[in-house]
Amino acid sequence: MSVVRDNTELNRFEMGTEAGLAIADYRLNGFTMTIYHTEVPARLRGRGHGGRLVMGAISRARSKGYKIVPNLLVRAGSYVRFIQIR
Repeated sequence: MSVVRDNTELNRFEMGTEAGLAIADYRLNGFTMTIYHTEVPARLRGRGHGGRLVMGAISRARSKGYKIVPNLLVRAGSYVRFIQIR
C-alpha cells in the first residue's frame, strides 16, 4: 500500500503510484481542514487509488487534531458520489 504524505508547503496530500503522483488539495481554517480536490493519474482512475488517497489523508488529518469538512466528489466509473466522512 502506498504511503500518503502531507506536503504542508503546497497544502496537499500526496501518494506515489506506478503512474505518477496522486494528490488531494486542502484548505486550512484554524483546526478545520477542507479537502476540495483530488487527482489520480489518468491510467489508474477507477481502481481505488483516489479512495485510498482520501482515506489516508483523513487519517493523517485526524491524527493532527483537524476537523474534516466533507466537500469532495469522487468519481468511480461513471458514477459520482460524495465521500461520507465519519
